[in-house]
Amino acid sequence: MSETRQDFYVGLLIVVTIALVIGALIATSGWGERRYDLYVRVASADGISQGSAVVIEGLDVGQVTSISPRVDSATRRISFSPSCR
Repeated sequence: MSETRQDFYVGLLIVVTIALVIGALIATSGWGERRYDLYVRVASADGISQGSAVVIEGLDVGQVTSISPRVDSATRRISFSPSCR
């Protein structure tokens, strides 16, 4: 009877360990992570290029994927809309 109970606890320990490893892999894989595209309009795109890092309050949140120049029809001024991901 004692060996059966010991085998049960060892088996339970193995199953719990496997579940914890799988849970840790899922938690750190980014699965289910929400991603957003960010669009910003700036007057000057000096120093910004495709692939530039996007940093908000010291935290690296993505990189610039494209830059689109736009002309304001009312003022005829050019502005730039970097797209970040």
